[in-house]
Amino acid sequence: MECPEQKRLHAELSQALRVLVELQGSQIAAVKLGDKRMTRFEEEIRMALNAWQSSRRAYLQHCAEHGC
Repeated sequence: MECPEQKRLHAELSQALRVLVELQGSQIAAVKLGDKRMTRFEEEIRMALNAWQSSRRAYLQHCAEHGC
């Protein structure tokens, strides 16, 4: 049986990872273009990493507690 909460948490985790990868990709592209303002991405990347870690913890905790 499929667990709706597990499915929701997995979707949040996937979205958080997509955002993080996109931001890092944008930063790398800026570096390749010679943009000297690379640090402008740092705060956004930090926030995206925190969101991913939080989503990951919630997903793993749910799976461990409910056996999903």
